[in-house]
Amino acid sequence: MLKPGDEVVAISNTSSTCSLIKVARTAHERGASVMVITGSNSPLASFSDVAVIAKTLENTDVYTMTTSRCAKATLIRSPCWT
Repeated sequence: MLKPGDEVVAISNTSSTCSLIKVARTAHERGASVMVITGSNSPLASFSDVAVIAKTLENTDVYTMTTSRCAKATLIRSPCWT
């Protein structure tokens, strides 16, 4: 369904969710523009045309990522996107 000219935005703090990596890779392979908002330069970012790295200082293996969610939400609501 994705084709050149389509746009995909993927948001992940860990960048290790297999299904999200697969979506980004497929979109990239089909010619869609892919933007990633993530917490690290990772495999997910490698399938993007634009990667916004929003690092936070929290252990994502232990508890729910409140800080990272706030960081990504701030980027999404930023006036620089309009």
